[in-house]
Amino acid sequence: MAPRLTIVVACTDRKTLVPSRELQARSLGRGRVAKRLERWVDRVQTSPTRTDLGSLYKGEAWQSSLKLAAVAKVKGFSVETLVVSAGLGLRRLSDQGPGYSATFTPGQPDSVGVTLEDSVAWWTGLNERLSTRRLPEIRGVAVLVLSDVYARVVNKDLTALGTRNSDVVLFGGWRDAPGLNRIPADATLRTALGGTLSSLNQKMAGQWLQLVGTPATLGSTRHWRRWRNWIESSRVPEVYSRRPLTDKQVEAWVQRTRNRDPGLSKTRALRVLRDEGFACEQKRFAAIFNRLED
Repeated sequence: MAPRLTIVVACTDRKTLVPSRELQARSLGRGRVAKRLERWVDRVQTSPTRTDLGSLYKGEAWQSSLKLAAVAKVKGFSVETLVVSAGLGLRRLSDQGPGYSATFTPGQPDSVGVTLEDSVAWWTGLNERLSTRRLPEIRGVAVLVLSDVYARVVNKDLTALGTRNSDVVLFGGWRDAPGLNRIPADATLRTALGGTLSSLNQKMAGQWLQLVGTPATLGSTRHWRRWRNWIESSRVPEVYSRRPLTDKQVEAWVQRTRNRDPGLSKTRALRVLRDEGFACEQKRFAAIFNRLED
């Protein structure tokens, strides 16, 4: 019987199903988390249009997340992939879900909380009301890939997981936790791994799995030595030489990019702009982006 590996990844803001107005977190208005969450859960559960989560999300980061399972299966693992979602809780890849727009990233139109405490309360309540899986319940070998923002929200779960399971590797994340083997994002590996910064953690996790000889060697001293040797031979310091843009050029870029991707968030748009080699200060970009939304 193939050894079991659990892979945990985060959802993405890009979806194949366009969310209705009711399934955009901004439509909940302000107020207590509990009341807003009650309305949200009812809308999620009664939405008539659904698809499996493997097909719901899209984009480079998501495709890199899906490739992790493919790499692990080639290595001989039986894989289950779970998705950390601000709109649906902790779900299996095969679960069904509607198009929605909700995020833990603060300051976005569809942020589920104004503060970190709000987002933590939302996450806890969402999983309770939707009867989803729980991170601390994961047993056996697990690979987690989470951004700083999402790891902050689920930090309590990660801490509990680390105390119960010593076979967990976290790529990215927020900070070290007892029992978790954390590998922080390392931009000096981007040249070797390819892709944009948004998929860096996924690509690092994929390379870490590629270096496994057999399932029995996962996390062994030999495996970690291979990883450290690969890192040392692959690091290339990034030198930024981005081309500055005028306000009109930024406006034109935003309009073109949003025509291709209407659901593009402000944070992700700035990341894409910079990945394409252009420079724009964050505050100036936010003002331009917001002006075009009015």
